Parts: sequence; structure tokens; C-alpha cells
Amino acid sequence: MRMNDDVDIAIFGSFKPAGGIYRRLTNQIQVWHRLGMRTALVTFRKGVQFFPEEMPESVSFHDLKTRSRPATTLALAAFLYRYQPQAVLSITHASNTILARTAYFPGIHSRRILSVPNTFGASEKQAESPKKRDRKFREIQKVYPLADGLIAISQGVQDDLKQIGLRNLETRKIYSGTITRHTYDRARLPANHRWLGSNHAEPVLVAAGRLAPQKDYPNLLHAFARACEAIPARLIILGEGEQRYELQSLANELGIGERVDLCGHVDNPYPYMAQADLFVLSSRWEGLVNVVIEALALGTPVVSTDCPSGPREILEDGRYGILVPPRDPDALAEGILKGLRGETPEYDPAEAVDRFRAERAARAYLDFMGITPPVSPS
Repeated sequence: MRMNDDVDIAIFGSFKPAGGIYRRLTNQIQVWHRLGMRTALVTFRKGVQFFPEEMPESVSFHDLKTRSRPATTLALAAFLYRYQPQAVLSITHASNTILARTAYFPGIHSRRILSVPNTFGASEKQAESPKKRDRKFREIQKVYPLADGLIAISQGVQDDLKQIGLRNLETRKIYSGTITRHTYDRARLPANHRWLGSNHAEPVLVAAGRLAPQKDYPNLLHAFARACEAIPARLIILGEGEQRYELQSLANELGIGERVDLCGHVDNPYPYMAQADLFVLSSRWEGLVNVVIEALALGTPVVSTDCPSGPREILEDGRYGILVPPRDPDALAEGILKGLRGETPEYDPAEAVDRFRAERAARAYLDFMGITPPVSPS
């Protein structure tokens, strides 16, 4: 029996202020709000409110003020015992293991739903440390089945979990709620970049994501330098991270420093995508890639590495864009040149992203959680 009616769904994680996973969650929370659902954001390890300016008034924020997993497990169990949400959703491996272990505490009736946003087995981060990887896999096999269900954000992620050997846990693939009407509204705003606009002299490529090894921007810079030998162009990279100095140095070394702008984080990336001549993804691995979905929605031609997983699913085996092998700058350069020559597939943007609309994802989450919203669809 519920002790408090203030929370229907709790989302648990060590939140960052922005990022792809938080954009998807914000989109889905807004749908839940329209359906009369009340959401609590529950964080630890100095997590912060993400996209606070977009959060509906039905959303509450709770900082457990803990760091270690044991202390956080106790604090989360106390929160769930007090508020008894219908379901609680965790969003990363660390938060998944903490949430799953609250099953050891009596008196909590919330359905515990884990989510996996990236491939574990295909991640080179895991391959770099086999002992750490094996320890993580054993933890997944042991702890995850304590939960009531697991959401994989792509078929690739779901297949990866099977490869790890996860058994005895109901798992469902639910694509991310990436696209809303605000995606299109915000895309019509100015990009305010000197290289963009209706009359830009040279073609412009846009890439977006953290400046981190997973995104493999060195591969992109090498490919872009080779492509520029045939078709001079400009490259804007949206995102911030630990590789900024390394990437700027490499661009200068390759002689393309004046053609590359490491733009940093921007609050609204959509005008950049909409006005670009080509969107490029160079990642080594992913789960499901928001930025590729967003570029498709805006009708921008896409060239992407065929990394595990996500791009092939999103682009439907090349139906909606060009796929090239990862970590191959020659192949990526050729893909870029094809894109700049107008050789990418023609497609209907609305059809391409229909699977990734927030309304569809939000309702699929509720269905998997076993929640019936109090407000009927309008």
C-alpha cells in the first residue's frame, strides 16, 4: 500500500546538467506530465538537475547526498519506502546496481526498472581492461536479475546483454524518445555561427558529442583533412571534453586548424544541424545515437561509422544515410565526399524518425512499467 501519492515515477542516477541521455529523459518526462504523471528525480554523487528550465512543475528533485554504493543503496531504499512510487527507473550501470540491490529491503512495492544506454561488450573502454570487464560482467549477471525488468535502448544493446550472459530478467527494447515538436521549433532559431547561413561559401559539416575517445574525433579530423584536398569545406564540432587540446593540436598539425571550429557545448544544437550540408558521426561504439536521429529529423544528410551499436539500426542498413567502417579515415573521407557530392540516399525525414518520437517512447515505458496514466490521450 502506498504511503505517499506525490510520486508516480522516480528516475535515479548521478545526473549531469545535459547530454543525450538527459535530453531523452526530459522529452519523456514532459509527455508523462501531460498524462498526469508526477516524476521525482533522485540523485547521488553530487548529481544535478538536468535541463531545469524545461522541467514541468510536477517534477521534484531529491539529492540523497551520498557517494558510496552501500550508503546510496540505504538512502535510496529509504526514499522508496517513504514515497512508494509505482516504478523507479535507473539510467546507468552504477545506478542500475544500486537500484537492483534495494530488492533486499522489505516493504518497497515499486517496480525496479533498469535501463542500459550503451553496449557493454562492444565498448573498447571495457576491452582495455579485461579483468575490470570480466568483473563488471559478473556483476551484471548476478545483480541485474534482482530487478523487475530492463530496458535496452536499441537492438544492438539488447543483443550485447545476451552476449554477456544476462538471463532471467524480462528485457524489452524501447527506442529513445528523441524527437518532439520542440526539436523542429528550436531548429528554426539562429545558429549564430559565421560559417552557417543561407549564403555560406563552402560546405559545412557538423559533428556533435563529448570530446572523448568514444567519439573518435581524431578519425574524423584525419578523414576531413583528406576530404578537403578534393572539396574544401568547414567542420564544426559541438561538444566539450578532455580531448579539446589534443584535437585542436591535431587539426593544426593536419593543416586544417582554420577549417575546424571546436565550438564547445551549445544549448541549442539543432540550428547547426539543420543548416549543415552534412552531419558526421565518427564513434567507435554507441548504444543509440541521439544526434544521428536529430539530424535525420531535420533532413540533414548523414555519414556515420557503422559502430556497435545504433547507427545501422537508425539508418536502416544505409536506407537513410551512408555507413562506413569505424576507425578507417580513408573510408570516412570517401563517405564525406559522397555526402558533399549529394550521393546520400533521399528519404522522408518524418518516416525516418517516427520510431524515435518522445510520445511513443514515453507510452512504451509506462506500458513496460505497468502504469496506466490518469489522463486519457487527447
